[in-house]
Amino acid sequence: MKWFKKSISIVLSLLMIISVFTVIPLSVGAATYSTIVNGIEYDYTLNSDGTANLKCYDEDIPYSKRKSITLPKKLNGHKVISIDYLGGDFYDVEKVVIPEGVKKIGYQAFNACAYLKDIKFPSTIETIEYFSFIDETLWYEKQPAGVIYIGKVLFAFNDKEGEVQAPENIKIKSGTKTIAPHAFDYCETIKSVSIPNTVRTIGNAAFYRCTELTNLIIPLTTTSIGSNAFEDCSNLKDLYITNKECKIGDTLKISNNLTIHGAKGSTAQKFATKYNYTFSKLPKITLSKTKYNYNGKVKKPSAKVSTYSGKVLKKGVDYTLSYSKGRKNIGTYNVIATLKGKYKGIIYASFDIFPAAPKIKKVKANKNGFTAYIKIPKGIKNFSVEYSQSKKFKKGHYGYTVFSKRKSKVKINWLIGGKKYYVRLVCTKTVGDYIYSSDYSKIKSVRTKK
Repeated sequence: MKWFKKSISIVLSLLMIISVFTVIPLSVGAATYSTIVNGIEYDYTLNSDGTANLKCYDEDIPYSKRKSITLPKKLNGHKVISIDYLGGDFYDVEKVVIPEGVKKIGYQAFNACAYLKDIKFPSTIETIEYFSFIDETLWYEKQPAGVIYIGKVLFAFNDKEGEVQAPENIKIKSGTKTIAPHAFDYCETIKSVSIPNTVRTIGNAAFYRCTELTNLIIPLTTTSIGSNAFEDCSNLKDLYITNKECKIGDTLKISNNLTIHGAKGSTAQKFATKYNYTFSKLPKITLSKTKYNYNGKVKKPSAKVSTYSGKVLKKGVDYTLSYSKGRKNIGTYNVIATLKGKYKGIIYASFDIFPAAPKIKKVKANKNGFTAYIKIPKGIKNFSVEYSQSKKFKKGHYGYTVFSKRKSKVKINWLIGGKKYYVRLVCTKTVGDYIYSSDYSKIKSVRTKK
């Protein structure tokens, strides 16, 4: 990568650096803390989950210590997940060991380390922001020509100062999670890129001025595309964005004849409308069933693929079908159609498996309440008991109590005595960032004692 080549795109990145999407937890505030580890003072900020972002500006480090350094795994007990910046006396550091657990290398993190020639990266790296390493670092100069991978990040294509051209066809290796900012910028010989369905993030200007690139399929796993990712890809005619909710950064001109392909109502359609590009609705998948209750068996709904005009596509001729692995436990699963023949792109539909419904065996009246004898499905801890004087649970005295431990009976004793109450249960399970709720149990009634 050459400095003079990047001058224009660097300015764009500086203006839009805040639009890089990462999986790192949000910082809880601007507070900066300090601690000393092995005689070196480190600053750090904290994220919402208690993890730390490391910085260092120490200017009193003996050369014997800073020549080769292993960065700390924890700072005051907080696990380090991001290296934000190394400055101060680190300008002449020669070797750095980054500990396992670090997921992100921040903007300009090692930019001041011109003599850096040896870096040990952890396997956990998922995000590397632009300008993390200046092009003239000894480490970068030592890298072989071609694609450079760091952990789970495709960092860059090293053209050896313009001496090596990128191949026409690039196949990114499976397991890659991030295509770093400017990874392939100015690779004007690339005609096709195969992106595996493990990539989550495409960084700012990742394919800037790949002028021979004609079409590109962004997989379902990709949830964010940075600003100007495809700027000046002047021959790009077809861009397929599979994920309906993929975040797409702002951009300058991509090409004159670009068609963006995506699902109806998707972020891809909004992006195309915003920048006046032609939008083509991909075919859709209709599933025979989109909701299941857990019963320990693998679920496999049938799927119909059709255009929005109503034409039904033929399996094996127009598309191949695949299903997410598992499909037995509580969660969300995808049915994926890879289009073929005269159709191109990847489309998907989702279905959910919810907890099985709990049961109320019987309800016994108590003073100002009741005791419910219940059965909560295996593997479920969280459930709620709801009670109301209305059978529809919409009026009258209504309330609920949440429990976070499996029980065979629950006692409620703060209701009005001598009144008839209707009782039902619902249970929940959290998988990732989502809460899945069961159907309600059958309703039981009881008249409380005075």
